[in-house]
Amino acid sequence: MQPIRLLSVGEQTVEHLRKGIQEGRWSGRLPGVVRLAAECDVSTGVVRGALRTLEKEGVLTAGGLGRCRMIVPPDQGGTPLRSLRVGILSHDSNYDDHLLREILRDLEAAGHVVSFAKKSQSQLHQKLPSIIRIIKEMEVDAWIVSAGSRELLEWFAAQSIPTMAVFGRTDGLALARTGPDKAAAFQDAARQLIALGHRRIVLITLAGRRKPVPGNVERLFLEEMRSHGIETGLYNFPDWDETPEGLNTLLENLFRATPPTAL
Repeated sequence: MQPIRLLSVGEQTVEHLRKGIQEGRWSGRLPGVVRLAAECDVSTGVVRGALRTLEKEGVLTAGGLGRCRMIVPPDQGGTPLRSLRVGILSHDSNYDDHLLREILRDLEAAGHVVSFAKKSQSQLHQKLPSIIRIIKEMEVDAWIVSAGSRELLEWFAAQSIPTMAVFGRTDGLALARTGPDKAAAFQDAARQLIALGHRRIVLITLAGRRKPVPGNVERLFLEEMRSHGIETGLYNFPDWDETPEGLNTLLENLFRATPPTAL
C-alpha cells in the first residue's frame, strides 16, 4: 500500500483549477487571480503559483500583461484557440441591445475581442452605402449582424468574411443564422383572428421585412388571409416612415375611415 501523501495548499489549488477546467466550468479565459483566490480561500500568491504550474503543463497560456490566462483546448494539441476580432452591427441600439450585449459577454469570456459598429443600421437610415462604409472602417475577423435587411445580408453573403445573422432575411443565402422561426406563429395568429371574425387585420412591419418583396413570415400572413377569401393590399400591409412621427401618421390614416379591428 502506498503511503498517503498530504497535498500542500498550492498543490490543492492546482488540482482544484485543473478539475474545474477539465469539467468545463471555465472556457476561453480563466477568471482573474483575485477572483480565483477568493473562490479557493487562498492568497493571490498561491493562485499565481498554481497558474504558473498549469502553464508549464500546457493547460493554460499567458494572456499578456494585465489579461487573464487562456485555457488551452485539449483537442488542439496544446495550441490555444486564436483570439478573433468580432464586429457587431446592430439594427437599433434600443431594440436589440440586451441580446447583443449577452453575445458580447459570451464572446469575450471565450477570449475574443468584440466591438460594436459606431452606428446602427437605423442610425444610418438603412442606406447600404453608408453601412458598408462603416463596416469597411473596422478591422475584424468576423461579423454578427442583427436584423439585417435582405439587401444588406445579400452583400455580406457575397463577402469572404465569416458572418452570422441574428434574425434577418437569410432564406436562400449562404450565411449562418440564428433566431426563432416565427412564420408558423404569425400564420396561426392570422388564422385565430379570422376565426374570431376579424377581416380588417393590419400587419405593421419594418421596411426590411417588406422590401424588395415580403419576407416569408409576411408572405404566409397574407396568404392565410387570402385563403379565407380576404382581399389584401396596402391597407393590410402598409408602407410607412419608420419614425415615431411616421407611426402616428400611419395610425391616423388607418383609423380615419375604416379602422382595423386587429393590428
